Amino acid sequence: MRKTEISLLLILSFALSVGCDSAGENGEPDASVASIIVLPNDAPLVSKGQGVQLQAVVVSTAGDTLVGPSVAWSSSDEDVLGVSETGLMRGRQDGSATVSASMDGKTGSATFRVLDLTGTWTGSLVDPNGFWPGIEQNVTYVLQQSGSTVTGTFTNSAWTAPGSTGGQGPIEGSLLWNRFGHTIEVGVGCNWVVTGGPSVELDAGGEPVIVHSPDSGATWAMTGTADCGTGTPFAVPLPNLSRQ
Repeated sequence: MRKTEISLLLILSFALSVGCDSAGENGEPDASVASIIVLPNDAPLVSKGQGVQLQAVVVSTAGDTLVGPSVAWSSSDEDVLGVSETGLMRGRQDGSATVSASMDGKTGSATFRVLDLTGTWTGSLVDPNGFWPGIEQNVTYVLQQSGSTVTGTFTNSAWTAPGSTGGQGPIEGSLLWNRFGHTIEVGVGCNWVVTGGPSVELDAGGEPVIVHSPDSGATWAMTGTADCGTGTPFAVPLPNLSRQ
């Protein structure tokens, strides 16, 4: 279960436990507004083109909680992140923006980073095992993102074989939240189909990185099958990629 689903369930369960006396006849808190919480607030990375329904949780000075009251929604940068009158947020272009919900002079907010994978991504590694042990692999993704759909091309300098098309092929996938699910078809003596769902994380400088190996090579986010073999999935070592 996603963190956002857990957060919403906890908030909704708490709101139900407050009881019928927590709001007046118009569905508004009996006391004045003390604070506003915007949910989800634990998933700061969203994809360009992705729509996310936000929820506003109002806490009154009496300690009552109301989920989904009538609040005014706004974005600090509509070009990056749009939000409707009902709190439907949509990523528009790469960048960061803050979405706010306001009511009775109080405001709650959450900041999101919109991810757009368009561009050239590179990385390298030396895998001590695998098909090319000890050989440096220079990997390049050239990607184009339209909405949440991502297409492009893949190249790996080490994935070559006599008579093959080399370690290159098309990429097709999608980016939702920060999960980049995609498939690569590569000709390496025979046809490989490589699939997986690496994450996109921010480095110390706030720049996105496609993370194929979250723990320094102990596990890999991609697996492959080859029609020249048994078809049994095998781990595919790929480096983490940074945008150039």
